[in-house]
Amino acid sequence: MRLISLLFALATSLWVSTACAEDVLVVSLAGDAAAPLRVPVLQQVQDLLVADGFVVAGTSELVHRVPPSRLELSSPSEAVTLAADLSIPRVVCVSVWAVDGHITELSLSLHALSGRRSARESIATSVVREPRTEEALSLAVRTMVAGSMASSST
Repeated sequence: MRLISLLFALATSLWVSTACAEDVLVVSLAGDAAAPLRVPVLQQVQDLLVADGFVVAGTSELVHRVPPSRLELSSPSEAVTLAADLSIPRVVCVSVWAVDGHITELSLSLHALSGRRSARESIATSVVREPRTEEALSLAVRTMVAGSMASSST
């Protein structure tokens, strides 16, 4: 009976650690949009990934694992290296471009890692056209994420 309890505890422990493992790191790269425009886009990308079954590595957890200076990324290769160091198998890089305080273009690249390098990259871009509404932005983000995910699975 004790052996069964031990095996059950071990299996539960393995399931919990696997279920909590982070699948994807979402980072903001390039773009010229200010934080009030950029942050909601990043949150929507994360929400869409979570709804699709991914576990997103949150910034609040990352600051306990790496120095904050490592989170100031300037290129996809830096993001890929950070993800590899943290054993996170995917990186989503999001760029948000704006003109006159309105988002005009979004780009997203999804990198699937193999070891310490990007094994496969998928890129999607969305242009936000008039009218500049929340619905148009939300549709652009959904289209961009779906396009990138679809091309990465083929």
